[in-house]
Amino acid sequence: MIRINGYLKAITFGDFKMSGDKILIIGKNGFIGSSLAEWLRRNNYAVTSVSARNEEWRTVNLSEYKTIINASGIAHRKEEKTNSSIYYKVNRDQVLESAEKAKAKGVSQYIYISSMNVYGDTGKAVNRNTSINPDSIYGKSKRAGEDAILALEDKSFRIAIIRPPVVYGYGCKGNIRILLKAAKYLFIFPCYPNRRSMVDIINLCELIRIIIDKNDRGIYHPQNKDYISTWKMLQTIAFYNGKKIHPIKVFNPLITFLIPKIGIIRKIFGDDCYERELSDYASFDYCIRDYEESIKEMVKKENS
Repeated sequence: MIRINGYLKAITFGDFKMSGDKILIIGKNGFIGSSLAEWLRRNNYAVTSVSARNEEWRTVNLSEYKTIINASGIAHRKEEKTNSSIYYKVNRDQVLESAEKAKAKGVSQYIYISSMNVYGDTGKAVNRNTSINPDSIYGKSKRAGEDAILALEDKSFRIAIIRPPVVYGYGCKGNIRILLKAAKYLFIFPCYPNRRSMVDIINLCELIRIIIDKNDRGIYHPQNKDYISTWKMLQTIAFYNGKKIHPIKVFNPLITFLIPKIGIIRKIFGDDCYERELSDYASFDYCIRDYEESIKEMVKKENS
């Protein structure tokens, strides 16, 4: 192992020279896209980042690239029937069009950042036998994007689909922002032992780097090595804020009863995780940062 900018990383042939294979990231302004571009450049990859929002990607000569990573997407907004077409336009139509053009131009690998939401809001652990059953516009549009590009795959055009759970790190959006704020004011919280899969942005970026190096294909379910409960997340955030949240157990039986009945309770306290069998790979390890280290960094930067 070597250490790059404070992070442990396995040594590969690509560590000592600039890769000759060029990589294009679609979605340069998003949290994942911008973080991935920074990580790959730190590791000496030749990266170009373009926006999907203003169709900047259409101006690029795709034939110059070995790998295209589509990290664009519509998320973190209120879903309504009136805006469902926007989700499909970005999460399916743009993805399919860019993949078709990439294949026609001789690109050998296309990586699509999908979502755990393709499994729906079950409140249970996802395993190899869990059915694809999205129940949100976001999840359905992401699944539609997957189906569209998988139909293009052949031996010379390899498709890798990544279905991350909650992705977090400094600059992230979504529910983690609520927890960061809540931890500053809460002094008690139910210590309910739910299991949540989360993936540190550095760990996700490292997985993608490995997939690029291996010119790999398939479906990936990244997560940190350890599950974390809602309670544990709040407790850790509070600790690095110099505060303490006291655990309470009295409501746990009621929470167990309400999880399958009430969506908001299921969202906060339900299991929302991948079984480890989906996320562990015998030939490589992409988890180079643990959750506590990244939460400490998030809190420090938020307060600076």
